[in-house]
Amino acid sequence: MATETDRREMDADVIIVGAGMAGLAAARALAAAGRRVVVVEARGRVGGRVYTHRDDALPVPVELGAEFVHGTARALWEIIERARLTVCDVSERHWYLRDRRLVDSRAFWAELDEVMTALAEAGGRDEPFAEFVARHYGGGRSEAGEIALSYVRGFHAADPEIVGTRGLSRVNAAADEIEGDRSFRVLSGYDQIAERLRAEAEACGAVFRLDTVAREIRWCAGGVELIAACGGRECSLSAARAVVTLPLGVLQRAPGEAGAVRFVPPLAEKQAAIDRLRMGGVVRVVLRFRERFWEQLELSAPTGRRKLTDLGFVHSRVEAIPTWWTQLPVRAPLLVGWAGGPRAEALAGEGREAVLDAVLDSLARILGVARSRITDSLAEFYMHDWLADPFARGAYSYLPVGGLEAQVELARPVAGTLFFAGEATSVEGHVGTVHGALITGARAAREVLAQ
Repeated sequence: MATETDRREMDADVIIVGAGMAGLAAARALAAAGRRVVVVEARGRVGGRVYTHRDDALPVPVELGAEFVHGTARALWEIIERARLTVCDVSERHWYLRDRRLVDSRAFWAELDEVMTALAEAGGRDEPFAEFVARHYGGGRSEAGEIALSYVRGFHAADPEIVGTRGLSRVNAAADEIEGDRSFRVLSGYDQIAERLRAEAEACGAVFRLDTVAREIRWCAGGVELIAACGGRECSLSAARAVVTLPLGVLQRAPGEAGAVRFVPPLAEKQAAIDRLRMGGVVRVVLRFRERFWEQLELSAPTGRRKLTDLGFVHSRVEAIPTWWTQLPVRAPLLVGWAGGPRAEALAGEGREAVLDAVLDSLARILGVARSRITDSLAEFYMHDWLADPFARGAYSYLPVGGLEAQVELARPVAGTLFFAGEATSVEGHVGTVHGALITGARAAREVLAQ
């Protein structure tokens, strides 16, 4: 263990690797407890996969990463309340296309609830969700199964052939505990939550070093040295402990790959757990139009024609970009397109133009209009490729078969020196969420303080 003299000579008591939501939560808690904290962040901003873009032509920000506040988790709402941010409910108008006609969302949710209730009651062995669906919802009951598979691909950004039933049940139960079926939007931008945490941490003495890319973490019991690239040169920082909040996709990178961080000595058991978990892919696009042209459209429904004046969400199971939503209750000339899981991975590496081509084709077919109607009104196209981003390598994590045990191992501290946080370590079931990241950052801070 390092001596007290050693500690005084160190750059900090705790180095936090990553200024995403988990790192920010840990930094605030540790700095408030009187620890000397240095936060190292590869990007030139804080927030990680919370990434807000502002356009003077729009009344609302453009979210290129996380957009929704899911449920009523106190870890997130306490920050919203401290910052006095204005939050609105997200529209619950979900319309579904079946055979080119709009279907009432109540039928969709009833089918989905049937499958998820059966999953919760099944218990038993952990198995791929696709196998569970095939066994219980094959043949004449395939509609409910297909809806559930589509939902898992989109909402969870997961491959149904890989995601485990036990992990999925844990996630569903955790969402139920916080009214996860309700969603909200921060009107001034999600990044305001990240900036609030940063300001609170800095007010307590935390130091943030942005544009500093971690390369190597050298450690022994009671001491850590971080080797990083900063401003085109190599630099190093020392501390008694480190909190590692890197996304799962970055932890899975092999040494030498862009964004990869090497541990010296290696963390054999930890790495086995990291490799066992999965990072889901998402293609998320935002289209800005000159006008809200869709509000003039109608689509076929069982009861006749239905206007899209109050369109919230519309879903299709067959398009490359199957889910779209507006900014309701705010009427802004924006449409957001979403593809998760295997659909997103199919577009990985295709480039911006190929993605835009798939986006325009999908939206034109969903709305039942000529593609030219969309392109004539299109003013701007925004996207961020999270799969290609070297500091993310995906959107958010999910749990494969055996993933619960691997997740516990990933979250476990090493020798009272290395601590791990981030949504992938949310053993309570809040994987893939901002509030899950915040909860793990606070947990890692408590673990450090307990040493």
